[in-house]
Parts: sequence; C-alpha cells; structure tokens
Amino acid sequence: MPYAGTESEFSLPMAEESDTDERSSNTGHTPEGRPSMSAEIAAKENTQVRYSRLLVMFVLACSALGVGYLTFSFVTQEEEDDFKTQFANDAEEISSVTETNEGNVGTLLGILSLIISSWSSNAGTNFPNFTLPDFEQFASGTRTLTKSALLVYSPLVQHADRPGWEAYSVENQDWIDTSLAFSNKPNTTEQVSEYIYYREFGQRQQLVEKNLSEYAPIWQMSPPPEDVSVINYNLLNSPTYQRLVDFANTERKAALSEVLDARELFGTSLPENESGEPQSIMMLAVNEEPYNPQSRIVGHLVAVLPWSAFFDDILADSQSSSGGIFAVVEDSCGTAFTYSIDNGNATFLGMEDKHDRKYDYLKNDDQLSFLQYDTTTSEGVEESCTYHMHVYPSADYENNFTSKTPVYFTVGVLAVFTWVAAVFSFYDCLVQRRQEKVNTFATKSNAIVASLFPAQVREKLINEQREPKRRYKTNGNASMAAQSLTNDNELWNSQLEAGGHGGIDDDSPPIADLFPSATVAFMDIAGFTAWSSQREPSQVFILLETIYRNFDKIATKRKVFKVETIGDCYVAVCGLPEPNDDHAVVMARFARDCLEKMNEMARKLEATLGPDTANLAMRAGLHSGPVTAGVLRGDRARFQLFGDTVNTAARMESTGTKRKIQISQETAELIIAANHPNWVKPRQDIVVAKGKGEMQTYWLLPQRELTVSVATSTEEGSDDTEDLNAMIWKKSN
Repeated sequence: MPYAGTESEFSLPMAEESDTDERSSNTGHTPEGRPSMSAEIAAKENTQVRYSRLLVMFVLACSALGVGYLTFSFVTQEEEDDFKTQFANDAEEISSVTETNEGNVGTLLGILSLIISSWSSNAGTNFPNFTLPDFEQFASGTRTLTKSALLVYSPLVQHADRPGWEAYSVENQDWIDTSLAFSNKPNTTEQVSEYIYYREFGQRQQLVEKNLSEYAPIWQMSPPPEDVSVINYNLLNSPTYQRLVDFANTERKAALSEVLDARELFGTSLPENESGEPQSIMMLAVNEEPYNPQSRIVGHLVAVLPWSAFFDDILADSQSSSGGIFAVVEDSCGTAFTYSIDNGNATFLGMEDKHDRKYDYLKNDDQLSFLQYDTTTSEGVEESCTYHMHVYPSADYENNFTSKTPVYFTVGVLAVFTWVAAVFSFYDCLVQRRQEKVNTFATKSNAIVASLFPAQVREKLINEQREPKRRYKTNGNASMAAQSLTNDNELWNSQLEAGGHGGIDDDSPPIADLFPSATVAFMDIAGFTAWSSQREPSQVFILLETIYRNFDKIATKRKVFKVETIGDCYVAVCGLPEPNDDHAVVMARFARDCLEKMNEMARKLEATLGPDTANLAMRAGLHSGPVTAGVLRGDRARFQLFGDTVNTAARMESTGTKRKIQISQETAELIIAANHPNWVKPRQDIVVAKGKGEMQTYWLLPQRELTVSVATSTEEGSDDTEDLNAMIWKKSN
C-alpha cells in the first residue's frame, strides 16, 4: 500500500461536505469526473490482495497435495521394504531348514542302519540271514521323526545265497506277528512267499529262471504288513530302485529318487496317498561292520517320504508367514510341484507351478544340492536331475505388511494443511475487514482534502511528500547493493585463499586409523589380458561392468567394503571401516559367492562377447591381519589401505590358481576358530611369495564341495579336523 502513509499525513479534521463532494466520496471520482487518488489506491491494493490471496491458497493446496502424496508414498514404501526384507529372511530360512530337514532324515536312517550292523555284529550273525529283534519298536520312532509313510529293510542276497535265504525267511517270519502286536494289530495267518519273486503282468513269478547275480527282497518293514505277500518281492526288479542302489553303493551316502508312485514297489503295504502329494524314496546303505562306512554293503534302508517332510515345521514361530509362502520345487527333468508354507504347516497345492505371477520379481532361487537323482533316457543315456526350489510370497502374506497407516498419515497431513488454510482464511478475513476500514477512512480523508484543494494541487502535494521517500529508497538500495557487492568480493577472496591451499588446513590432523584385525581380498580375472587384447574397448567394459556390478551386489549383501578396482583386479576388505569379529568368515563367504557368480556370468556372456569368454575365471587371495586405512586428501582424494596385510593378500592372489580361492594361514586359523574346519584344505605345495619367502597356504573350498565334505567328516569322525588344527598350530609355532 504505497500511498497509505502519504494519505494519512494529509488527513484533516472532518468538514462539512457539499453534494458534489458527497457524490465524489461515494463514487470514488473527482469532481472533474475521473477516478480519485483514494479510488486508485483502493483498486490497486484490492487487486494485489486478491491475487496474493489466490496465490497463497494455490501454494497451500499444491503443498498439501504434494506433501500428502510424499507422505503416502513414503509410508507405503516403508511397508513395502518391510515386506521385502521379511520375505527375504523367511525365504532364506526356508532354504536353510529344508536342507537341515533332509540332513536329519539321513541322520536318523543312519542311526537305524548302525543299529542293524551293531546288533548283527554282537549276535555273530552273518548277512543276509539276519532279522533285527523288535524292529517295529526301533523303526516306528524313526518313521515318526522322519515323517516317512513306510520304512523298509531289504538285505542284499547273492545268487548263491538265494536258497538259504528263502528257507530262512519262511522260518523267521515271526517278526511280523511281533511287530503287529507292538502296533496293537491282530496277528496274521498268512505265510510269506517261499521264494524271491517278481511281478509280471500283475502276477507273481519265481526268480528261478532269471538267474540274477543279486537280489533285494523286501524283508522287515514299518508299519508291519497286514498283507504279507509283499515279503520277498525283489525290489531290484524296478529300474528306479536299481539306480538308487547303484548311486548309494557308489557314493556311500543317502540317495533320493525322482517323484514316483511308491505303491508300484510296495503294493498295498504302503498306506494310500490320499492327498496326492509327491513322494520320493530315500535310500541308505547298511554296512556289514558298524562304524566302518567302507565295509561291505549288506542291505539297504528305504524310506518313502512325502515332500511335506522337508517343509513341515518351517517358520512355525513366525507371525509374518501367516497367509502362506509358495515353495515351488522343480527338477531339471521337467517335474514341478508347489507347496504352501503357512506357520509351520506345508500344504500341497498341485503338481505344477501355482505361485502368483505378480510376485515373479521377488523370486528367491535355491538349488537343493542334496536332492538329486540319476535317471536314464529312452536312449540309455544317464542324466542327473537336480532339484531347484523357488520361493515366492502370496497376496495373503503381503497383506500382513499392508495397513491403512499410509492413509491415516496422509489424512493427518491434509488435515494440518486444511487447518493452516482455515487459519489463513480467518486471518485474511480480519485483514480484509481492517483494509476496508482503512480504505473507507482513506476515502473520507481524500474527500476532505478534495474539498480544500483542487485535484492538480493535491496531487502535486502528495508527489512532493512521496519524492523524499523515493529518493531514500533509491539511496538505500544502492547502499545495500554496494554492501552486497562488498560481501561477495570478500567471500570470493576467501574462497580463492582456501583454494590456494587445496582446501586443507596445515594444522589439521590426517584422517587415518589402524584396524588391528581385518581380512583383505584380491580377486582378478585369469586370462583377462589375452582376452581383452582381442576385444573392442566396449566389450572389455561390458565384461568388467557386468562382473563388478554383481560383485558389488554380493558385497552389499555380505556387508563387505569395496575398496577399489584396479584394471581387472577387485579389492575388498571386511573388518573396516566397521569392525567385525567374523571378518574372515564373512570374507570367505563373499569370495565363494564371487567365484560362483564369475563362473555363471562368464558362461552367460559367452554368447555376446565371444566363444572363449567362458574360459575366463576368477583367481582370489585372502589374508587377515592389521590394516592402516584412511583418506589421503588432495586432488581426487579417496579411501586407501596400507600395510603388510594388503601386500600379503595380493601375494595370495598372484600365487593362486584360477577358479580357486587361496587363503593365508592367518585367515585359515580364523575360519577354523569359527567352527568351519571343513571349509579349508591345505595346499599341497609350498608357495614362494615375493617379499614373503616360503608360505603354507590353504584352499577355501567352494560351496558345492561342502556337502560331501560335511558328510565325510560325519562318517569318519573329527580326526581330520584335529589333524588340520594340529598342522596349522605347528606351522604357526
């Protein structure tokens, strides 16, 4: 309101007005018929106020919508992040517990196998003519714990022993009545088959003319058979069973079959599979000598397992799993089926992939390395079928993390802005009322002035009073501009002075720390120099960016700090900047993941980068010890590592072998101390490293070798672990 103050200076006491003046006052015009000064001021102020009011309301409305949208998006994203994080944790637990459940089944079968071997050895009985006393008492507990539908002991009978076995089986069939009595079932009056037989066109046929070298008759089973005709059926008549026997005998570990109809082998003695869920056979060899897994195999324990046995009791204590998580199991030979895991209960959904396709982006893949079987094609070519498990959330599972909280927060934000708008409107009404009073008073004052002076004189007077203020404002602006320019010059000079010193205070302490315990990893690409010399620069960078991007994702997942990349060498450290007591174990997992990812990406990139890309392989080296780390300030400042630990890690990489991870003795000691002795294997030859001399180093075993390693160590005891610990202690001392 530029003229309000000027008008008030010329406000005079009220005088009696003429009709013309009254008309001028009411219409806002001068006696000459043009708008008066007060009318001009009022019109200009009203226009400014009206536009200002609209602008403020528009800004408030836009702010309310914007903040409301951001609030809704933020809270919704928080729920989405919680959902994804919890699902990732639950999916990892499902994979881990599934493998644990399988291992438990194998362990329980191994205990029963050991009982059979030990009882026979103590009794001085020669196989195959052996019957475990109180079989149902032992087997029923194993069957319950493994959730097996049927548990069978089948001896291996050589052709020369067949007549003796057939006579023995008839004479010792009283175990059936003993098992039936233990199960509170009536005794049977039927007799077992007097000979080992096979089925042909649904009829029982004696195996006399077959003249086979070996037989696997059904003998003891739990639950006990009410139809004893299944006893002495030769299981080796089934090609599936024959493959399992060959695998179990060769690998000396539990074997799992493909999904099959087990009733084709065991007939009505196997309870009917009313749910229709997939079943497989798990087999474990029975050795003649207890505690000697390399002794002669005299029979097999066979368990018919529904796949729910691997999934039951998973996430039983997790409230977030309510609603179900889909576990889709498929093998490389074309079979697929789906289970829903809901608060520890596994429900079979069907023999195909039945997950909700909208959650494909959250798929969690896991290769069930222990679940594999051999099969034979129609052309007689043996193939290995490997099971993979894909875990997906369901819509009900996601609903556990979805609420109306985003709506409530958004409504709250909009309510606050609405309140602010209401307060502003109320305040604007007060200001408008006051402005109307001011305008009315100004109009009346102008009428008084108009009655005393002609319009031209009045405007000159007003302009004379306005000019000093205008000069004052101009001088003030110049002074402010000069001051601003002075301030800008001073700021610029200070910036130049700081830049001249590189932005570093000579008295400021350096940014550096000593980390007493950390693990450093050097990983480079073996064969990269020769490969890159035959490629375009763009292809070289496609390879490096693809591999390093995947390494970075693994580093983020494993909480490993990426230091830098030098050409084809990737340098990482664990234990700094954030200390981590398990830095050696974490770095070992990181290096193994990178090794597997390197092999995978090299195969995938072969199609676009050339046929010899798959020959590229990672060579890694790890060493643990004290590390000095800090920021070397100046141009292109960055975080750097210093010390002998870094040099030794580089030597571990340079003296290593492609597709292998070489670790120092210090790192191996930390891994073994963390209860992972089966992860490391001593290198046979002594490494001669530049600047270090002779060194005893170790190989870090890849993930795929750990299952075999664990199974071997379980069977042979802890002697290997003690020898490895002793060797490392001897080297360190």
